[in-house]
Amino acid sequence: TFIEANYKKPLNCTTNLYATFTKRCTELINGFGKVALVHPPTFMYIKTFEDLRTLILNDFYIDIFIDWGYLGMFNTKARVDSAMYVLEKKTIETRGSCFIKLNDIYEGKRKVVFDEIYDDLINGRNNNLIYSIDQEKLKIIKSWPFIYWISDAFREKFKGNSIGDKGIAQVVSGIKTGDNDRLLRYWWEVDPDKLSADGDLQIKQWVIYTKGGDFNRWWGNYWLCVNYLNEGQEIKKSANYNLLSDDKAFRRGITYSATSSKGVSFRLLEDWTLFDMKGSSVLFDSDSDTEYGMALLNSKFSSYIAACLNGTVETQVGDIKRIPFLKPHNSFKSAIETAVKKNISIKKKMTTFLNTEVMYVKSPLSVFRGITGIRDTINLFLSYENHLLTQVLLNEAIINEKIFEVYELTPEDKAMVLAKEGESIGGLPVLPEARAAYLSETEATAEFPLDNILDFIESLPTMTMNGQEIADLTTKFETLYQSNNDLEEFCIRNQINPINVWYLFKKSGVLPQQRAKTIAMEFLADLIREILNEDDDGIVPLVRNTGEEILIDRIEKKFEEKGLTSAQFA
Repeated sequence: TFIEANYKKPLNCTTNLYATFTKRCTELINGFGKVALVHPPTFMYIKTFEDLRTLILNDFYIDIFIDWGYLGMFNTKARVDSAMYVLEKKTIETRGSCFIKLNDIYEGKRKVVFDEIYDDLINGRNNNLIYSIDQEKLKIIKSWPFIYWISDAFREKFKGNSIGDKGIAQVVSGIKTGDNDRLLRYWWEVDPDKLSADGDLQIKQWVIYTKGGDFNRWWGNYWLCVNYLNEGQEIKKSANYNLLSDDKAFRRGITYSATSSKGVSFRLLEDWTLFDMKGSSVLFDSDSDTEYGMALLNSKFSSYIAACLNGTVETQVGDIKRIPFLKPHNSFKSAIETAVKKNISIKKKMTTFLNTEVMYVKSPLSVFRGITGIRDTINLFLSYENHLLTQVLLNEAIINEKIFEVYELTPEDKAMVLAKEGESIGGLPVLPEARAAYLSETEATAEFPLDNILDFIESLPTMTMNGQEIADLTTKFETLYQSNNDLEEFCIRNQINPINVWYLFKKSGVLPQQRAKTIAMEFLADLIREILNEDDDGIVPLVRNTGEEILIDRIEKKFEEKGLTSAQFA
């Protein structure tokens, strides 16, 4: 809505925003010299409103712009994002446009803070929430988003190549089936002999299909498959479909989940898979750039840029395309690629214990054997899992530092990124005894040695914790795996290195009930799936006197086959 000060009358522009804005703002500015506006700030970033930004920056002068943020501009219950600003006729004045950044301030305090800032502005006092910028500089970043708060040095990063530039990579939307119910299945629902997976050279009827999914970096979310019989002939029967061209199908690249409260996450797209429109992918012109590209996209540097380019929770294809792409020197590239490959291998290994993933092999209860029973077995697995996931987080800390160095961020710009994105938890201080125990662990390192991160671990700063601090942290272990509180989230919330968590968690013997229940239920589901597959007609009775052995008896036999006892079954 436009607030026309001379008429005191709002003008609704939802039907044709650009045309109405052009017409009415031009009339008002020509007639009165200024126009004040209030509306949602999405026009500041997204591709849809590029023409609108072009009009403003080319034809008008931004006198003052207040980036208010979500909630409470006119009413404490108004649940909308808002921005208010004043446009003037284009002048030859060299004074910078004034931007006031309030969107990171808690909404309950925003009005008071704004009054203080405005008073500072009028009286010429410095305030770190007031930014003055030549609006011509807003044109440096492609599509001209109103990113006003970054330094000139940081803005210079956008002058070179971007990921979406010709010769670098293509950011591609995937297949649209037009009929998911008919064409998509979970991988365990189809005949394994008709499923292409893990390097199959022959394209079979069903092909593993990535469709976004949960926040997950490096590898995974492979639980769907698509009917691709005869190069997609079944898909072509849909009224509204889209297929990939030959140069984009079955290519190794990077796929991602765009919608998540945690942000966007990137992982390897294998060359034996296809991808959906909701699992858009980055296909590098040179496959040798894929690992480095994944490191860049998963880094805090790129996460910060993506958030700058789009203030919504869903990262758009256009946002990925505009991320600056700078090739590193060979020494940097080698270290980064080693870390990425290690993370991919570890995450791939962990999916062998997840019965929803196509690489699934066995439940942790079938692989690990505790001396005292199931509780001990689960604790052994969690210690193994946490050790490996800690390696992933340590590699991520190395990647973040290397990317900062590749892009030669100033200390001030690095601090700006970390203030928004947070420190890498893998780089936080460690307990000396935790580090020693982590380095001496043999179960996880037999398959995944610490060679590439050994120097990094040994160089970590040290810390101490008293008995009460350890006790307080230990009491929180019960909450692990509840409400998305996985190892990484736990470390972020408590600002603690995952090496310390691995060590103290193992030492405590605490068994998080939520995770234990999940592992037990997945084990049971896998047994039932195995029983159904072995049954002649795939129908297993639940009650007696049906002429067949009932499900509960078959499950008990399966327990014994897996080496578990009747007591554990009970």
